[in-house]
This record gives sequence, C-alpha cells and structure tokens, in this order.
Amino acid sequence: MEKMIHEIIVEIEINRSQDVVWEAMLNEVSAWWPKDFLCLPDGPEIKFEPWAGGRLYEEKEDGSCLLWGTVLMITPGESIELTGCVSPSFGGPSMNFIKTSIQAGEDGKTLFRLANTVLGNFTAEGAGEVDAGWKYLYGALKAYCEAK
Repeated sequence: MEKMIHEIIVEIEINRSQDVVWEAMLNEVSAWWPKDFLCLPDGPEIKFEPWAGGRLYEEKEDGSCLLWGTVLMITPGESIELTGCVSPSFGGPSMNFIKTSIQAGEDGKTLFRLANTVLGNFTAEGAGEVDAGWKYLYGALKAYCEAK
C-alpha cells in the first residue's frame, strides 16, 4: 500500500430545501442510512450525536460497536466536519477528515458537497471504492429527502 494524502469530492444536487436536507443530515441519519452500508453484522442502527465531540457510530445490544467518526465542528444549516481512523482491517491505517456541506441552489434545490481527505495507507483502488461508497450513501440521503 502507498502512503499518501488523497482527497475525494462528491457533489449531489438534492431537489429539496436546505432546511429539509439539514434536518435529515443532523437528526434523521438512521432513517436514510442504508442497512447494507453498516459495518457490524445483523444491522444495528447508525447513531449520530450532533455536537462537537459527538460520535457517528454503530452499536448493538450485545455490546458490539464501531466508531465511524467524531464531530469536530458543526456550522448550523451549513456543514458538519468529522474525523475518524481507519484500522488495518478496513484498509488502513489512515486518518479521515470529512466535511459535508450544503448550500441553497436554484429553484429550491440544495447543493450537497462532501470532501474526504485521507492521510495514510491508501490505494488507487481504495480511492475508487471510497468514492463509490460515498456516492451510494449520500444518494440515499438524496432519495430520502426527495421522498419527504
């Protein structure tokens, strides 16, 4: 594996207002997060604590848990910044810095943007998989918001 810094950018137009998208991103994560995008077996819910130091994580009743990331910053109505570690069992070791942001677009639409900077062990193949994964995940956010 090659040690490098890599940035992945995903942009999606969502046909809903910025307020609707923000509410879904902040308070409805388990409603739109696909079960097949969870890492722990037998599909626990994803949980999000929307404050600095809060966690994005999976947790099961048997005590199994997985930390996706820790909140660094929230700018209300605009962006969420997280950081997280990737262990060797998931392709690391690496550190991820993730910023999801939204802004009002034309005709009541919202422009969603994710910037994921990865520091550490990462391959070109891994970058393609991560890019596809983010597009799948936030495509689910788009579908959820547009169905509301």
